[in-house]
Parts: sequence; structure tokens; C-alpha cells
Amino acid sequence: MRRALSIACVLALAVTARSETIHLTPPIIHALTPIDTLPNPDHLDLVFNNQTLENLRALALSRDGTVDLGIQLRAIRMLASYCPSASPCGTGTPTHDALEQLLVDYEAVENDGIEGTPTPHDVLRLRAAIETLGVVGRSAGVAEDVNRLLPFLVHPSRDIRATTARALGYLCNTQAIVPLRIRLQNEASAQVRLAISAALRDLGTGQCPT
Repeated sequence: MRRALSIACVLALAVTARSETIHLTPPIIHALTPIDTLPNPDHLDLVFNNQTLENLRALALSRDGTVDLGIQLRAIRMLASYCPSASPCGTGTPTHDALEQLLVDYEAVENDGIEGTPTPHDVLRLRAAIETLGVVGRSAGVAEDVNRLLPFLVHPSRDIRATTARALGYLCNTQAIVPLRIRLQNEASAQVRLAISAALRDLGTGQCPT
């Protein structure tokens, strides 16, 4: 509770992400900041008055610096909870497009040169987006997501490389096998090699993570 209150003190009352605005009331902050777990979807639906997806998108895509990073990372990861199996979140859906926009935003910063060098917060947002895209992409069967994630296998951050390998395993698309094998031959980090090996094992047996 103390942590949630401290966050409330530093956040603005309203956050604008592109054209979407969300008012960060104490109940919303409390719902988004559970300890050691993701937020409860039923609780979020209550505090967001059943406009949860729109508000999670606004938080995930906020670029004005007013959203606490912990809240933003939870919002990104919770996007996957709004992809029911009956209507997968593929290309063109609000969830998938929000995750794609997070990748685009990171790449825009990365490509701006020295003044646009990504911050540690940018890298953490990217990691959450890649992880969530792996979960969302599998349920939607979006083959394009494999090619979208492959470039991140050579990212400078080993955490990003490992997360990308795990996400490719979650996508459960055999198109990722050859690129993963090639990366395994050139990967120096034990952490990343383990993640790649696990993904290759799952893809080879067809028993992908659920």
C-alpha cells in the first residue's frame, strides 16, 4: 500500500497516450500494483468500468514520462489477458497493434543516433512487448511475428536476446528453427544459449509452452 501511495503522489492525474487519456485514480493505481503477481483482470474491469483494454493501451503507449515504469510494464503484459481464444488478437486488433507500436517506438529511438540512444526504461518496455507478443502471436497464429522478432536475437542486451528466444518458442512456428540454430552457434551468453536451446527443443517436439 505504501508503494502504491508513493506512486500516486508522483503521477499526474491524467495520462495522454496519442489520442487516449486515462485518469490514474488511487483505485486504478492499487489495481495495477499488486505484489509479485500480475493484476487481476476482474479487478481491472471494475476500476476501468469495463473499458480495460483501451486504458491498458493508453498506459502501455504513454511516452510523456508521467506513467510509473512498473505500472507501464504491467499494463503491457496484461494486454495478453484480453485475447480470448474465441477471438485471437492478430494483426489489426487493438492488442496486437499496441505491441507492434511499442516495437516501432523503440526502433525510432534506436535509429535517432546518439541523442536517441535507448534508455534502460526503453529496453524494459521493449522486453515486456516482445514477451507479450510471443504469447499473443501464438494464439493468433500470426506467422509474420516470427520475422518481426528475429532481429532482436542480435540485440546488444542479453536479456532482450533471451526474451526474444523464449517468445519465438511461444509462437510455436517452425520458421524460427533455422535462425535460432544459427544464433546458437554465435551466442556467447550462457543465459541466451539456454533460452535458445529451450525454444529449439519445444519447436522440435511441437510441445510449445502454454
